[in-house]
Amino acid sequence: MLKKFRVTNFKNFQEKITFDLGDTRNYKFNSKCVKDGIVNKAIIYGKNASGKSNLLFAIFDIVSGLTDYQGNALQYHFYQNLLNESTSTTKFEYEFLFNSHSVVYICEKSDHNTFVSEQLFINDQLIIDRDSSQKTFTINIPELENFDNTLTSNNFSVIKYVYKNTKIKELENQVAKLFVTLMKFVEKMLFFSALHRRQFVGFSTVTNESIYKKIVESNKLAEFENFLRYFDLDYHLIAISDARGQPTLAIKFPQHVVEFDIVASSGMLALVLVYYWFINITEIKLLVIDEFDAFYHNKLSEKFVKLLIESDCQVILTTHNTSVMTNELMRPDCYFRINSNGITSLANATDIEIREAHNLEKIYRSGWFDE
Repeated sequence: MLKKFRVTNFKNFQEKITFDLGDTRNYKFNSKCVKDGIVNKAIIYGKNASGKSNLLFAIFDIVSGLTDYQGNALQYHFYQNLLNESTSTTKFEYEFLFNSHSVVYICEKSDHNTFVSEQLFINDQLIIDRDSSQKTFTINIPELENFDNTLTSNNFSVIKYVYKNTKIKELENQVAKLFVTLMKFVEKMLFFSALHRRQFVGFSTVTNESIYKKIVESNKLAEFENFLRYFDLDYHLIAISDARGQPTLAIKFPQHVVEFDIVASSGMLALVLVYYWFINITEIKLLVIDEFDAFYHNKLSEKFVKLLIESDCQVILTTHNTSVMTNELMRPDCYFRINSNGITSLANATDIEIREAHNLEKIYRSGWFDE
């Protein structure tokens, strides 16, 4: 799981910002939201332009760097903070925990595609060290000591290079196994947003797939009906062909058959997108959804959070909806507030002890957690 993330000089983050998912409390309720001492289900709140989306894009920079699953949502018109010097680098620091083992990846970039340095630590041991001012990088895995470590370009990650071009996946030592665990985790990270047209990063290289066609051809129609029914949307769905002869969905009424898109609300269409990814929920390691309930009624939002809490993957959501800020769903160390001073859990945003009986939404609105 992702335990801690830091980023410096990225978009609206001029100084270092730390997102600490490992700073948990001893609350005795909603224990499913924390796993191995790490927040496993998190919701981030913040005003408009506070950096919620930019924090998510920063976290997913590792996906674009270490995998082929870049998706279509990376927005890098401005990569570095505009108030800093143009020569400043952007620094990303990731700390993961895999079965009590620490894996830390640190990289600096001058832009989205250009690496300045990379370091990989496994259980505090420096495994890979890359400095673009040097012509080689170091790799401290004895079985790979004869590997060609020449740096031919700064436009690729040496972590990805080692993973793709060595036999590290076949090695049996603990360091190699944790290296591979990291890469498989990053490959199974997924970010998506329903606010813009099917924006996503990670998990898949497919960028223009018909959602309805996938549901039909995967024989998921009945499952999708049940998914909608969970959210109190009871429709009889059938498969038809659209004007181009491609499989699509329709709703069957007593006297009519109407294409799903024609009668679906914004909330229903958002749920279609969620279901498209939810089909693979058992494979996803870290699921991140920006403005997850922008088109949902409060009750639907609550049901959606409950559904994700039951999943095994680590989840990070952003929202403006304070109706889901409640101890009945999650706990104060799993709700985060982001502003110009950084990001912190509600548990750490006040000196007052928060108890299970507290109405989090009410005290949030009253200013308990303001700085």
